[in-house]
Amino acid sequence: MKYEFYNIKGYNCVLRSLSKILNRDINVVKNELIEVCDNLNINDYNSVEVFEEYMRRNNIYEISEKQDIKIKDLSLEGGKYIIFCYDKKDFYHMVTIMDNIVYDKSDESLDLFVIKVYKMS
Repeated sequence: MKYEFYNIKGYNCVLRSLSKILNRDINVVKNELIEVCDNLNINDYNSVEVFEEYMRRNNIYEISEKQDIKIKDLSLEGGKYIIFCYDKKDFYHMVTIMDNIVYDKSDESLDLFVIKVYKMS
């Protein structure tokens, strides 16, 4: 797995990851997530329920749940993926992988553990 720096200052990992995979302006993604929040009557677009519904609406579907595997050890075929991951403590994160390149603000994400893998159709 390769790494490439990707950061949009002032925006969190959910917005960055979804903006990257969808190739959309980050503010458009934020407004669309807020709309999903309103529809689901949830206040936080970082909620798993919200971003999963948003991904479904954009043809990004969960393909697996994996545990005890780090991002750097994933074996993915070409394509576009969102990885929901954590440090096995209290830090949760989301990254985009496109054609086996991890896009994130730090290569430290390569050592995070996978919770779920989503693939864009």
